Amino acid sequence: MTIWISIFTIILSLVTLYFNKNSRKTYGLFTGYLILFSLYAITHYLVFFGGDPNITAIFWNHLSPFWVLAGPLIYFYVKFTINDYSKWEWVDLLHLIPSLIILIGVFPYYFIPFSEKVKIITQIQNNLSQMTTFRMNLLIPNFILLLSRPLIIAIYLIYTAFVIYKKFRYRNLNTSQYKLMFKWLLTIIIISFISILNLGAIGVNLVLTTLFNSYRAVVELHIIQVILFSSLPIAMILFPKIMYGMPSILKHKLENENIFSNSTFIFNNQVAFENLSKQIINLINDQSLFLKKDFTINTLSIYFKIPQNQIDHCFSNILKVDFDEFISKKRAEYAQSLVTDSTTRKFSMDKISDLSGFSSRSDFYKACKQHLGLIPLNEEWHEIILILQNYFDGENSYLQTGFKLEDLSNDTKIPTYILSEFINNFYNMNFNEFINDKRLIYLQKQLQSSFDYHQYSINAIGSMLGFKSKSSFFTAIKKKSGLSPSDFIKQFSHRIGD
Repeated sequence: MTIWISIFTIILSLVTLYFNKNSRKTYGLFTGYLILFSLYAITHYLVFFGGDPNITAIFWNHLSPFWVLAGPLIYFYVKFTINDYSKWEWVDLLHLIPSLIILIGVFPYYFIPFSEKVKIITQIQNNLSQMTTFRMNLLIPNFILLLSRPLIIAIYLIYTAFVIYKKFRYRNLNTSQYKLMFKWLLTIIIISFISILNLGAIGVNLVLTTLFNSYRAVVELHIIQVILFSSLPIAMILFPKIMYGMPSILKHKLENENIFSNSTFIFNNQVAFENLSKQIINLINDQSLFLKKDFTINTLSIYFKIPQNQIDHCFSNILKVDFDEFISKKRAEYAQSLVTDSTTRKFSMDKISDLSGFSSRSDFYKACKQHLGLIPLNEEWHEIILILQNYFDGENSYLQTGFKLEDLSNDTKIPTYILSEFINNFYNMNFNEFINDKRLIYLQKQLQSSFDYHQYSINAIGSMLGFKSKSSFFTAIKKKSGLSPSDFIKQFSHRIGD
């Protein structure tokens, strides 16, 4: 279970990184952090629970120089996230020293024949106490490695927690993005501390031989550890705005504005973000950027030469609107203007959708329903409405049982795919719902004229209207009016005497 969850975490982390590579460059640091912990969990599971020695030998000791990199990775991820920039300096190379020392010590081990490594692993799996006696590193004794690795990472985590505390202790988290990121960073630190305590306990149990009898109970905490770590990439999928980090204006000059700031937090730069928001809206409107199918929030990021998360912050917290919803509404409004213009009214729905910037007609219909409450009618759809009105006013063939879309297409000379698309999007019904609705409208008209329903049973009336069964008749009336067939009939026939 531990191995599969760890593999799942690695794959999910890489997939998340790939699909969000344009959101935050620093997410690569966090991906590396998750992968290192997952590989560490796999290695320890194989050793402690007797995994295949050949597979275990691939992991054991080869990756040991990289385990301590987990500390720097999480530190720089948090640092770059809360400061909203990722500038590397030469002094940052000092963080590689522990890893480099371990690499030098373990380097000769890389040249030992693989068969010898398998023998060593087999002996260790048979007697875990030998883990502290085998010299795997020329510079550092094994028991020191077992204790120092979690200790180094713990020091980084403590300092990283202090950095978060220092940044937030006097801050009022009055925006949803900042609240989300604060909770996210705390979650990472807490889960990491739990894991480090687990690794530290394993090291202590191996060094203090009197506790060897309880080591398996400690190692079982690996399951909890890997489950907690697997929840992190899942959280990033469920809450994608985690990828945007904590937006701030940092030494940027906005176009046509003399605005500079060294502040790290939005709360000291509200005016700067308000000005940026105005510029964004003016740019979108003046150049009609929303009409371009490939227009994204990253387009604005490139244009203004500022991080994407700052653009998102302007929409979410200054303009109070989702970027995709804003663009979708602009396109729907433009589509409406096209069908009201006599020069473009004759355009097909395909062309109107394309000119409005939609990638597909389904997106076009969805946006129009959502933002306009209806589909803008071009000349083609006006003609379809008139044809259908005349048909249902003068024909009763749709009252036949088994009446199909193809039958309506043959009667009206409208292609089936156009009919289906029109009914689904204009009436928000599928074909069966549409025909049943027309049948019930016909029944209402008959009840309000001279139709004497007393002469027929409910089943007979349903059959006369083309319903296959009493249940389908009941379902259609219930959906339309909330009444039973008998109550529906009585309601409309009662109006005759009023």
